Amino acid sequence: MRGLTGLFSVVMVAATLAACKTDPVVAARNHLERGNQQFQKQQYPEAIIEYRRAVQSDPRLGEARLQLAQAYASTGDGPNALREFARAAELLPDDTAAQVKAGNFMLLAARFDEAQGLAQRMLERNPNNVDAQILLANSLAGMKDIDGAVAAFEKAVALEPNRAATYSELGSVQLEGGNKTAAEAAFRKAIEIDPKSPNAHLSLANYLWASGNLVEAEKEIKLALQAEPTHPVANRAISMYYMVTNRAAEAEPHLKLVADAMPGAEPKYFLAEYYLRLGKIDEARNVLTPLVTAPESFVGASIRLARVEVVAKRNPEAHRALEAVLAKEPNNADALVTLGKLHLSENNTINALTTLQDAVRANPRSIDAQLALGHTYALRGATKEATATYNDALTLDGKNVDARIGLARLHINNNLAGDAVPLLLAVVNDQPRHLEARLLLLHGLIAVGDMPQAATHLNVALQLAPNSATVLNAAGMLATARKDSDGARRAFASALAADPRSYQALAGLLSAEMAGKKFGSAKQLIEKQLAQMPNDPNVLLMAAQTYNAMGDAFETEQALKKTVEVDPQSLQAYAMLGRMYYQQGRLDLARRELETFVSRAPKSVPANTMLGTILELQGKHDEAKTSYNRALQVDPRAAVAANNLAWLNATSNGNLDMALQLAQTAKAQLPNRHEVDDTLGFIYYKKGLSTLAIESLSASTTRQPENPSYNYHLALAHHQNGDKEQARKLLEKALKSNANFAGAADAKKLLESLQP
Repeated sequence: MRGLTGLFSVVMVAATLAACKTDPVVAARNHLERGNQQFQKQQYPEAIIEYRRAVQSDPRLGEARLQLAQAYASTGDGPNALREFARAAELLPDDTAAQVKAGNFMLLAARFDEAQGLAQRMLERNPNNVDAQILLANSLAGMKDIDGAVAAFEKAVALEPNRAATYSELGSVQLEGGNKTAAEAAFRKAIEIDPKSPNAHLSLANYLWASGNLVEAEKEIKLALQAEPTHPVANRAISMYYMVTNRAAEAEPHLKLVADAMPGAEPKYFLAEYYLRLGKIDEARNVLTPLVTAPESFVGASIRLARVEVVAKRNPEAHRALEAVLAKEPNNADALVTLGKLHLSENNTINALTTLQDAVRANPRSIDAQLALGHTYALRGATKEATATYNDALTLDGKNVDARIGLARLHINNNLAGDAVPLLLAVVNDQPRHLEARLLLLHGLIAVGDMPQAATHLNVALQLAPNSATVLNAAGMLATARKDSDGARRAFASALAADPRSYQALAGLLSAEMAGKKFGSAKQLIEKQLAQMPNDPNVLLMAAQTYNAMGDAFETEQALKKTVEVDPQSLQAYAMLGRMYYQQGRLDLARRELETFVSRAPKSVPANTMLGTILELQGKHDEAKTSYNRALQVDPRAAVAANNLAWLNATSNGNLDMALQLAQTAKAQLPNRHEVDDTLGFIYYKKGLSTLAIESLSASTTRQPENPSYNYHLALAHHQNGDKEQARKLLEKALKSNANFAGAADAKKLLESLQP
């Protein structure tokens, strides 16, 4: 019997253990405990796995939902964190702390209506719940119901009058509502209640900073640090203050303290950004590199490391870092934006466009993605799309400065300065020291003819940066617009003294001297610049233009030849040389000289390209193609040869696919040249791709609005696309500017067919 009893006991124990293993409630608790252990070690991905197992075993285990939400939040996974916080709040209705955490995360996610509903449910259960009252106030503030928010905060103050944090939050809402006096009083009341509260001092500091009282703001931040030396926000605030006040070196110990003291990767990211801003590439890389090896920070660290490598001009390393991120997370918007900007820095607007479109699709609420996409559209001359994208950014944030400036610049470049001026006035009213916006506003005011207002804003800019070459160039531009040649000369001379490498100052001063018939001064000036920068293609081209205006053909030719020698991609120099030879009747002589030179130096890209240009001007298209092909065999990226050969193929029934490939090669090397956009757009038109044709041809007409050939080509694309009215307007514009341009006869026939 004893044997049977023992056997029975063993069987019962085994059955009990089996039951424990299969009991979902017990299993959920076990997973929760293991998740908590991982969470305490900051092993958030491992903790998430355990917490998910816990809620799979027991979906109504609110504590596990709450911990899962916090783990998601610790890895930066906002959407999943918000979902789990909301579920935890439903499952733990009597847990005030859980409700408040859920509500605060809803606020962070800008889900203000959900936070309001949660606060109201909490108040239904307990009308005197201060935390619920504050949550309600913050949700109303988020929905811009300032009066309702103030009333809710005041009720919270009445419920707990000695809670300093409530006064700080009340002050913030009153400040947003424009009641600065009441806001300051609330901030100071918070300090009166709790003089050792770092948050109270920081709230007042923020108010003082926004009011322009930087000295008092610094004092309050330091009082916050005295109260709690390791307070992360206070340390970040003082570091930001030091950077704003040109004391960046003093910020480093505070940022390092936060990076060392706070868990997670975010503080270290902030430190790396600081180093990057100061140009300390190695220090930034040293902060980020260890984080790449950790699974929870791999993505964020890799993206930031790619930005560091871009600044270090190590683009291949940046591409590799971003490729690794996108292999893991193909729809990571931050990685896509960074990659798109990298493509832009490489003048690859085609890949930049597709990448940034993907970024916006991945996160339509990303301001950074919208701005980068808008900028790319603008670079490609896609004015309609750029305008829409900048407006999308302003829909997300109506006061975004970069979006306003980008849209305003787009308007000015497209002869819509009247639309740009209000946008820029709003920026300078909000930020009076924003120099870029003020100078762009000056451009807009000149364009609309409001010289008195332009002078007013120029004076402000001169007060902000009296020795800035950019500001002095703007002064020269305004003087030129007012036909004040002496004033223009003085301003551009001052700009050139401030920045001897300023092309705008040099060009402006040369123009002023030539306009005043001071040819000797102009020649002396350009030769002085050539002595300092003998191989600078921009200076050489300006020298050629100066000599040409003076009628010195020999020096003009020498300067142009030197230009194409140092910059084989200079379309303008080739065009000037060809036009000069044509006007002088020297095409045959020039061709023979170039043929002799090519026979001695067959791999010279400039010589082969120039020879092709001369042959093209003589109508010897097959020989010109041969010469351009020789240049491309030496350098497949020779942009001028590629562009000209593409045009010949497109206009002489050549291979359009080959022409398109050549034009795209030219576009990659010369993304902002109107000649290339015209070639590319015309090829798209010939292939029947009217939408793409309109995009490229619009870019060429934006840069050369009075060019009759460009307007004619754009008219053809619109006609092909079915927009006869737009085609008619463009044809009229082309023929009005020059009734005898190449193609004018065909333009007249098409216009006649479109007349009502």
